[in-house]
Amino acid sequence: MAKSAQLAAKKPLPASAKKDTFAVFIALIAVTLLVVCLAIYFFLHSQPTYDAKQDYLSLPQLTFENDGQVVQLKVTIQVNEKDKEWIDKNNFAINEIFKKVVQDTDPATFRTKEGSEAVQKKIKDEINHQMKVDKVKAVLYSDILIQHKVE
Repeated sequence: MAKSAQLAAKKPLPASAKKDTFAVFIALIAVTLLVVCLAIYFFLHSQPTYDAKQDYLSLPQLTFENDGQVVQLKVTIQVNEKDKEWIDKNNFAINEIFKKVVQDTDPATFRTKEGSEAVQKKIKDEINHQMKVDKVKAVLYSDILIQHKVE
């Protein structure tokens, strides 16, 4: 009996069992390879791409009064990084255009979201138009305070 137990233990696996093990092994390798390739693909294609870095210039705070309303305004203008030198060189002219546009604006305009956005666009467009460039990409409010003046 001891010999029959040893023979049973040493008996080779049937051919179909070997093929099943080999097929499972190949399938595991194929799935692992697919997962690794997909992980590499998604990693490489998920990195954000930026067209250009942005640079900012804060303009001095401006306070103006009109019809009993006072507006205190500070803005930052956004340009591409390559235009930083241009913005540093034309800082004074940009600030003067900003002052003129804001002082010509009705303070009540700032009380609505649409009005505030319109002023931002107007400042951007005026700077680009008067400087004869298209370098200012956006005008952002850094600080805005609107008060009704009571006398």
